[in-house]
Amino acid sequence: DALAIGILGWLGGFLTPFLLHTDIVNDVGFLVYVGLLAAGVRAISVWRPTWNLLGYLAFVGCAIHYWGWFDGYYEIEKSLLASVAILAYWVIFLVAEPLAIGRQQTRERVANHALAAGQAGIWLLALYVALGENYRYWAAGVVAGMAAIYVAIGYLWGKRAKCDRTLVEQYFIQAVAFLVAATAIALSEYQQVMALAGEAALLAWVAQRRQVAAFRYAVFALLALTFFRLLLI
Repeated sequence: DALAIGILGWLGGFLTPFLLHTDIVNDVGFLVYVGLLAAGVRAISVWRPTWNLLGYLAFVGCAIHYWGWFDGYYEIEKSLLASVAILAYWVIFLVAEPLAIGRQQTRERVANHALAAGQAGIWLLALYVALGENYRYWAAGVVAGMAAIYVAIGYLWGKRAKCDRTLVEQYFIQAVAFLVAATAIALSEYQQVMALAGEAALLAWVAQRRQVAAFRYAVFALLALTFFRLLLI
């Protein structure tokens, strides 16, 4: 039951691609291996709340391997493969978040909220870097779809009698952040201002209905971003 055993297993699993490195490039095999390993380690961290550290290590190992592959082997022809891998990694950690947070103490929950936000930001950045310059409308559509998934999960999870309300609010805030990112990727300068103003108005309506302080702060942030973007035109 020692956490050290789990850490050794994590280390061995994520070091294997380096130890077995050959001149033959198998992109699909490598990315699938990393995803399965990350999913397994993350599942163990959910199953054993006292091994919560493994959840962070799973994310760190997954991110390091993906970015290492991207830096060394990515080509524009592999954009579809990269986007599928990114979405798969995002889903792995997204599914684990409510399960992990629901079984943990307050201090561990705070850390997992940070992990949820961090993994969302890292995979959003990865998606933009892989697709943004050459397939910006495709990238914007995928990011908007991810925002819709955050809204759906937040809504469904919020209907449970016993759920972490902070996580529900965080999902909605992350959905807004992803919509802002999709706006920035796909639209022109004036269109961005109009879209941001519309998103701020919609969120203000939601904040008024739900009476959630975090949503109000997000409205102010969106309005400030809208004004700042208008000044740059």
